[in-house]
Amino acid sequence: QLPAGEYFGAMGLHIFSVVFHYFSGISAINIPRASLFYTFPVSSLIVYCLLKRVFKRKNFAIFGVYLLTFSSLGFSNLMYQYWPSGLTYIQGLMIFLLLFIRLQAFIKERPPNREVIFVDIFKTYIPVIVIFISALITHSLIAIIILISFVWIYLIYFFIN
Repeated sequence: QLPAGEYFGAMGLHIFSVVFHYFSGISAINIPRASLFYTFPVSSLIVYCLLKRVFKRKNFAIFGVYLLTFSSLGFSNLMYQYWPSGLTYIQGLMIFLLLFIRLQAFIKERPPNREVIFVDIFKTYIPVIVIFISALITHSLIAIIILISFVWIYLIYFFIN
């Protein structure tokens, strides 16, 4: 049975907080108190891994993480406003990192053939699908915005190629 009573009485909070409250017994109002302790380190670690792959130098990656975490250019405003949006942003960054790692193997002088494309396809896309479904359950609006951003990035890549 769905926890519909808790969902409708949650003052507009998303279904993820209701499910969290239903299974853990912690009030949905108290969840944001601990969200800053995991959002900044996890998001910084994912951004560091992504920037290290982009720049190939550790110093640039650390500087990029510093800029994105502690300046007004970055995602620090998103991390402390509403905890499901911060969690969805982290999940979107993880999806982008997984897809970037997979796409990085295909960017060569010659286009890849079908055997190269289908190698380890399930190893990448099953976690991406699971993370996206959890992001959609966590905060659907942010997840859809991130999905549209990924689609635009891929469309630009395919039009250029």
